[in-house]
Amino acid sequence: MKSCIDEAMLKEESKNIGKNLLLYKNEDSKIQELEEISAAIRKITSASYVSWVCYEDNTVHAVNKGFTSSFRNFLLELAKYNKVVIMSGTLTTNGDFTPMLDLWHLTQKDVRKLALPTSFSYRDQAKIYVPDGLVSPKESATPEYTENQVEKIISIIEMCGGRSLILATSKTHMNNVFSGITPYLEKQGINSFVQDSSSVEVLSDKFKKDETSVLIGSGSFFSGISVKGESLLCVIITRLPFPVPEDPYIDLLGEGLEGSKFMSVSFPHMMVKLNQAVGRLIRDISDYGIVSILDERLYTNKEYGSIIYDSFEKLGYIITRNHDEVSTFIKRGKENVKDISYAKYSRDKLTMHKALSKKMLARKTTNYDILGYNVGMNKKLEKKYLNHRTQKVKEFIESNITDEQYQFAENILASKKKTKKDIKNILTSKRLFEYLFDLFYKDNEDTRVVTDHFPYNNDEQRKEFVIYKGVGSRTYKLKPEELDELNRRLAKQNRSYI
Repeated sequence: MKSCIDEAMLKEESKNIGKNLLLYKNEDSKIQELEEISAAIRKITSASYVSWVCYEDNTVHAVNKGFTSSFRNFLLELAKYNKVVIMSGTLTTNGDFTPMLDLWHLTQKDVRKLALPTSFSYRDQAKIYVPDGLVSPKESATPEYTENQVEKIISIIEMCGGRSLILATSKTHMNNVFSGITPYLEKQGINSFVQDSSSVEVLSDKFKKDETSVLIGSGSFFSGISVKGESLLCVIITRLPFPVPEDPYIDLLGEGLEGSKFMSVSFPHMMVKLNQAVGRLIRDISDYGIVSILDERLYTNKEYGSIIYDSFEKLGYIITRNHDEVSTFIKRGKENVKDISYAKYSRDKLTMHKALSKKMLARKTTNYDILGYNVGMNKKLEKKYLNHRTQKVKEFIESNITDEQYQFAENILASKKKTKKDIKNILTSKRLFEYLFDLFYKDNEDTRVVTDHFPYNNDEQRKEFVIYKGVGSRTYKLKPEELDELNRRLAKQNRSYI
């Protein structure tokens, strides 16, 4: 195939020899397209990549074999320059971060972890329902399996008066289920929507506006849809969303990990997707409903069933197989949630860099903005300061002084008989470096105390900082008289501009 592409490129290129290229834009675009195809083929056929075809969406994938190590190095490189914060409701398995860290090839020392309780009351707002009499997923290729699923789904839809999101683990099964429930839905006058009939956004909007409708999808629908209110009373998951055993992506994730690939990779991968699917139901404190999992392995599997069960119980869900209990819960409707309110959170567990916590948060925003300037300042003068205010906001956002750099600065200040107040308005490593440099530069002392010993984050930061040669080497946009005027105004508030 590659030789065919290369031959086609040569033919297209030969057309342009000696001609005005402006007249042959179409030919150039063909060459560019062929080059892109050729580059893709090189990746797909390269021994450095794992490649596969996804028949669900007719796409070809190629992933570098060392991507897990590369991803780890990428995160650690980012962390050299600033904090990397990763937030999600699905980072843990049964409250444990270890599976996620293993997949990303990170160690416990590489990260700080914090798991906060949910703001929802799942015990009052939802139930997880696993019906009796389910056919095992091992029989998924048989007509009996699909018939059993259709029967259970219709029973649940009837209980909820429609208002259901059905999540299938493959498009084939999705289409089989959709065909099976359509006659019942049409008879009941319940509208239905199926994936690929429109975009996720359009289908979500239609589903939300048509309160009794039913929506069925797979793939991105496990995490890409959010519907508040009574248009969604039930999420039906047709089976536990395990990846297929032959999935090459799962093999890649498992490289270098000890123990069972199933429990170290496949199971955590499934739990993330299952948590995302269950999370489609409760999107607001006033929401209520049921999540129905049509897979009894949650009860019967000895290896991982109890882990799934315990994980949802810890979140507060009540898990049941009793149809009448679930039916009564749905009928009670808003009575389930009328007395629920959001829990109050404390800031005690939030850690902030002292550059922010000691300076910015203590200021009275009613009288001053985050920069400490008087909001009532003369408009004409305020306009002159606009560039500097913008720069200060930029510094505030990019605040990146490390604890080591602060400690170094405090030692310098102590030797110069100065206090921490002298650096309270400095927010970036570069500005801190320049200030410390100037302390020695102004007194004609050896500035190498700073340039040689400042705790730079990396070589790039060192190269950037040492260019600075002292007071006057920076370009200030404020004229001296403007700077004096600014300091006079700020002095009235016992503040100064640095």
